[in-house]
Amino acid sequence: MKRQEYEEISRMTIEASTGLREENVMPLNSLNIGRFMIMPKRKVYCIAMKVPFMKDLLQKMTELAKRDNVIILSCILSLDDSNPNIVNALTFMEFTNSSVKPEEIVAHLRQMISFKNVQIFAPTPSGFVYDKFFFPLKVGDERAIIFRKPLYEALFSGIRKEFGSAGEVFLYYMGLESGSRVFENYKGISGSTDPRTMTDIACAFAFNMGWGIFKLQELDLKKKTIRMRIYDNFECTAGEGAGKAYSHFLRGVAAGLYLNFFKVAGSVEEIKCIAQGDPFCEFLIRPAKQSAKVLHSHI
Repeated sequence: MKRQEYEEISRMTIEASTGLREENVMPLNSLNIGRFMIMPKRKVYCIAMKVPFMKDLLQKMTELAKRDNVIILSCILSLDDSNPNIVNALTFMEFTNSSVKPEEIVAHLRQMISFKNVQIFAPTPSGFVYDKFFFPLKVGDERAIIFRKPLYEALFSGIRKEFGSAGEVFLYYMGLESGSRVFENYKGISGSTDPRTMTDIACAFAFNMGWGIFKLQELDLKKKTIRMRIYDNFECTAGEGAGKAYSHFLRGVAAGLYLNFFKVAGSVEEIKCIAQGDPFCEFLIRPAKQSAKVLHSHI
């Protein structure tokens, strides 16, 4: 980057790119990614398939379901990570008012599609049915796991409860190490360390992983200052009513990213927090006045 371009970018204050108004920033559009259903007194089956790629696969499935009075309650289609010519399909179908059986639907599909593999999972007497075929979960080319709220609340709140301030320090350094590692991952994905590109990727992954809605408020390269607003911060929702700033893990993640980008230790202050009654969390990140040696070990 030329010096003139650097200085120009350094003077810029980059506002959040979204056009949403402040009071409407929380899109209450939750997406259920659970691969199970509990529907007592309804005949819901889970069908998992690996099939050759075809552009009208979903159309064929929909037409067949309509013909046989079967209701498609959920359907996930994705390209197989090891072979882009194969589609992984997971669908939950309701047969309550249909005269056909799941095996017949599969047989009809087989006439239209050349299956690589197919599995049918029936509900238990209580109406619980789930996918037992696709494993492990992946986000991009990396394995992923999911913590539901009871688990992550037990993890973050439990550590604080059992170990007090020492537990908060542990959460921070756990986040610091995580931020350092994902920096390298994001750099590999983007092929760039451009500040806006890296920030966009970090915010996108945090949003898609359900961590919160991240909005960049300020990025000043010359002063090495970042201000980030977070709506529905998953860590701090677990501490609502605490009466104080509650984020330690995510502050650590932010510090790890900052450290690896600027090559200096950063001070991450949570100046607003939903746990203390604010409508959102807000991080102010700037160079640390005294850089601890342990921080530099993460560069």
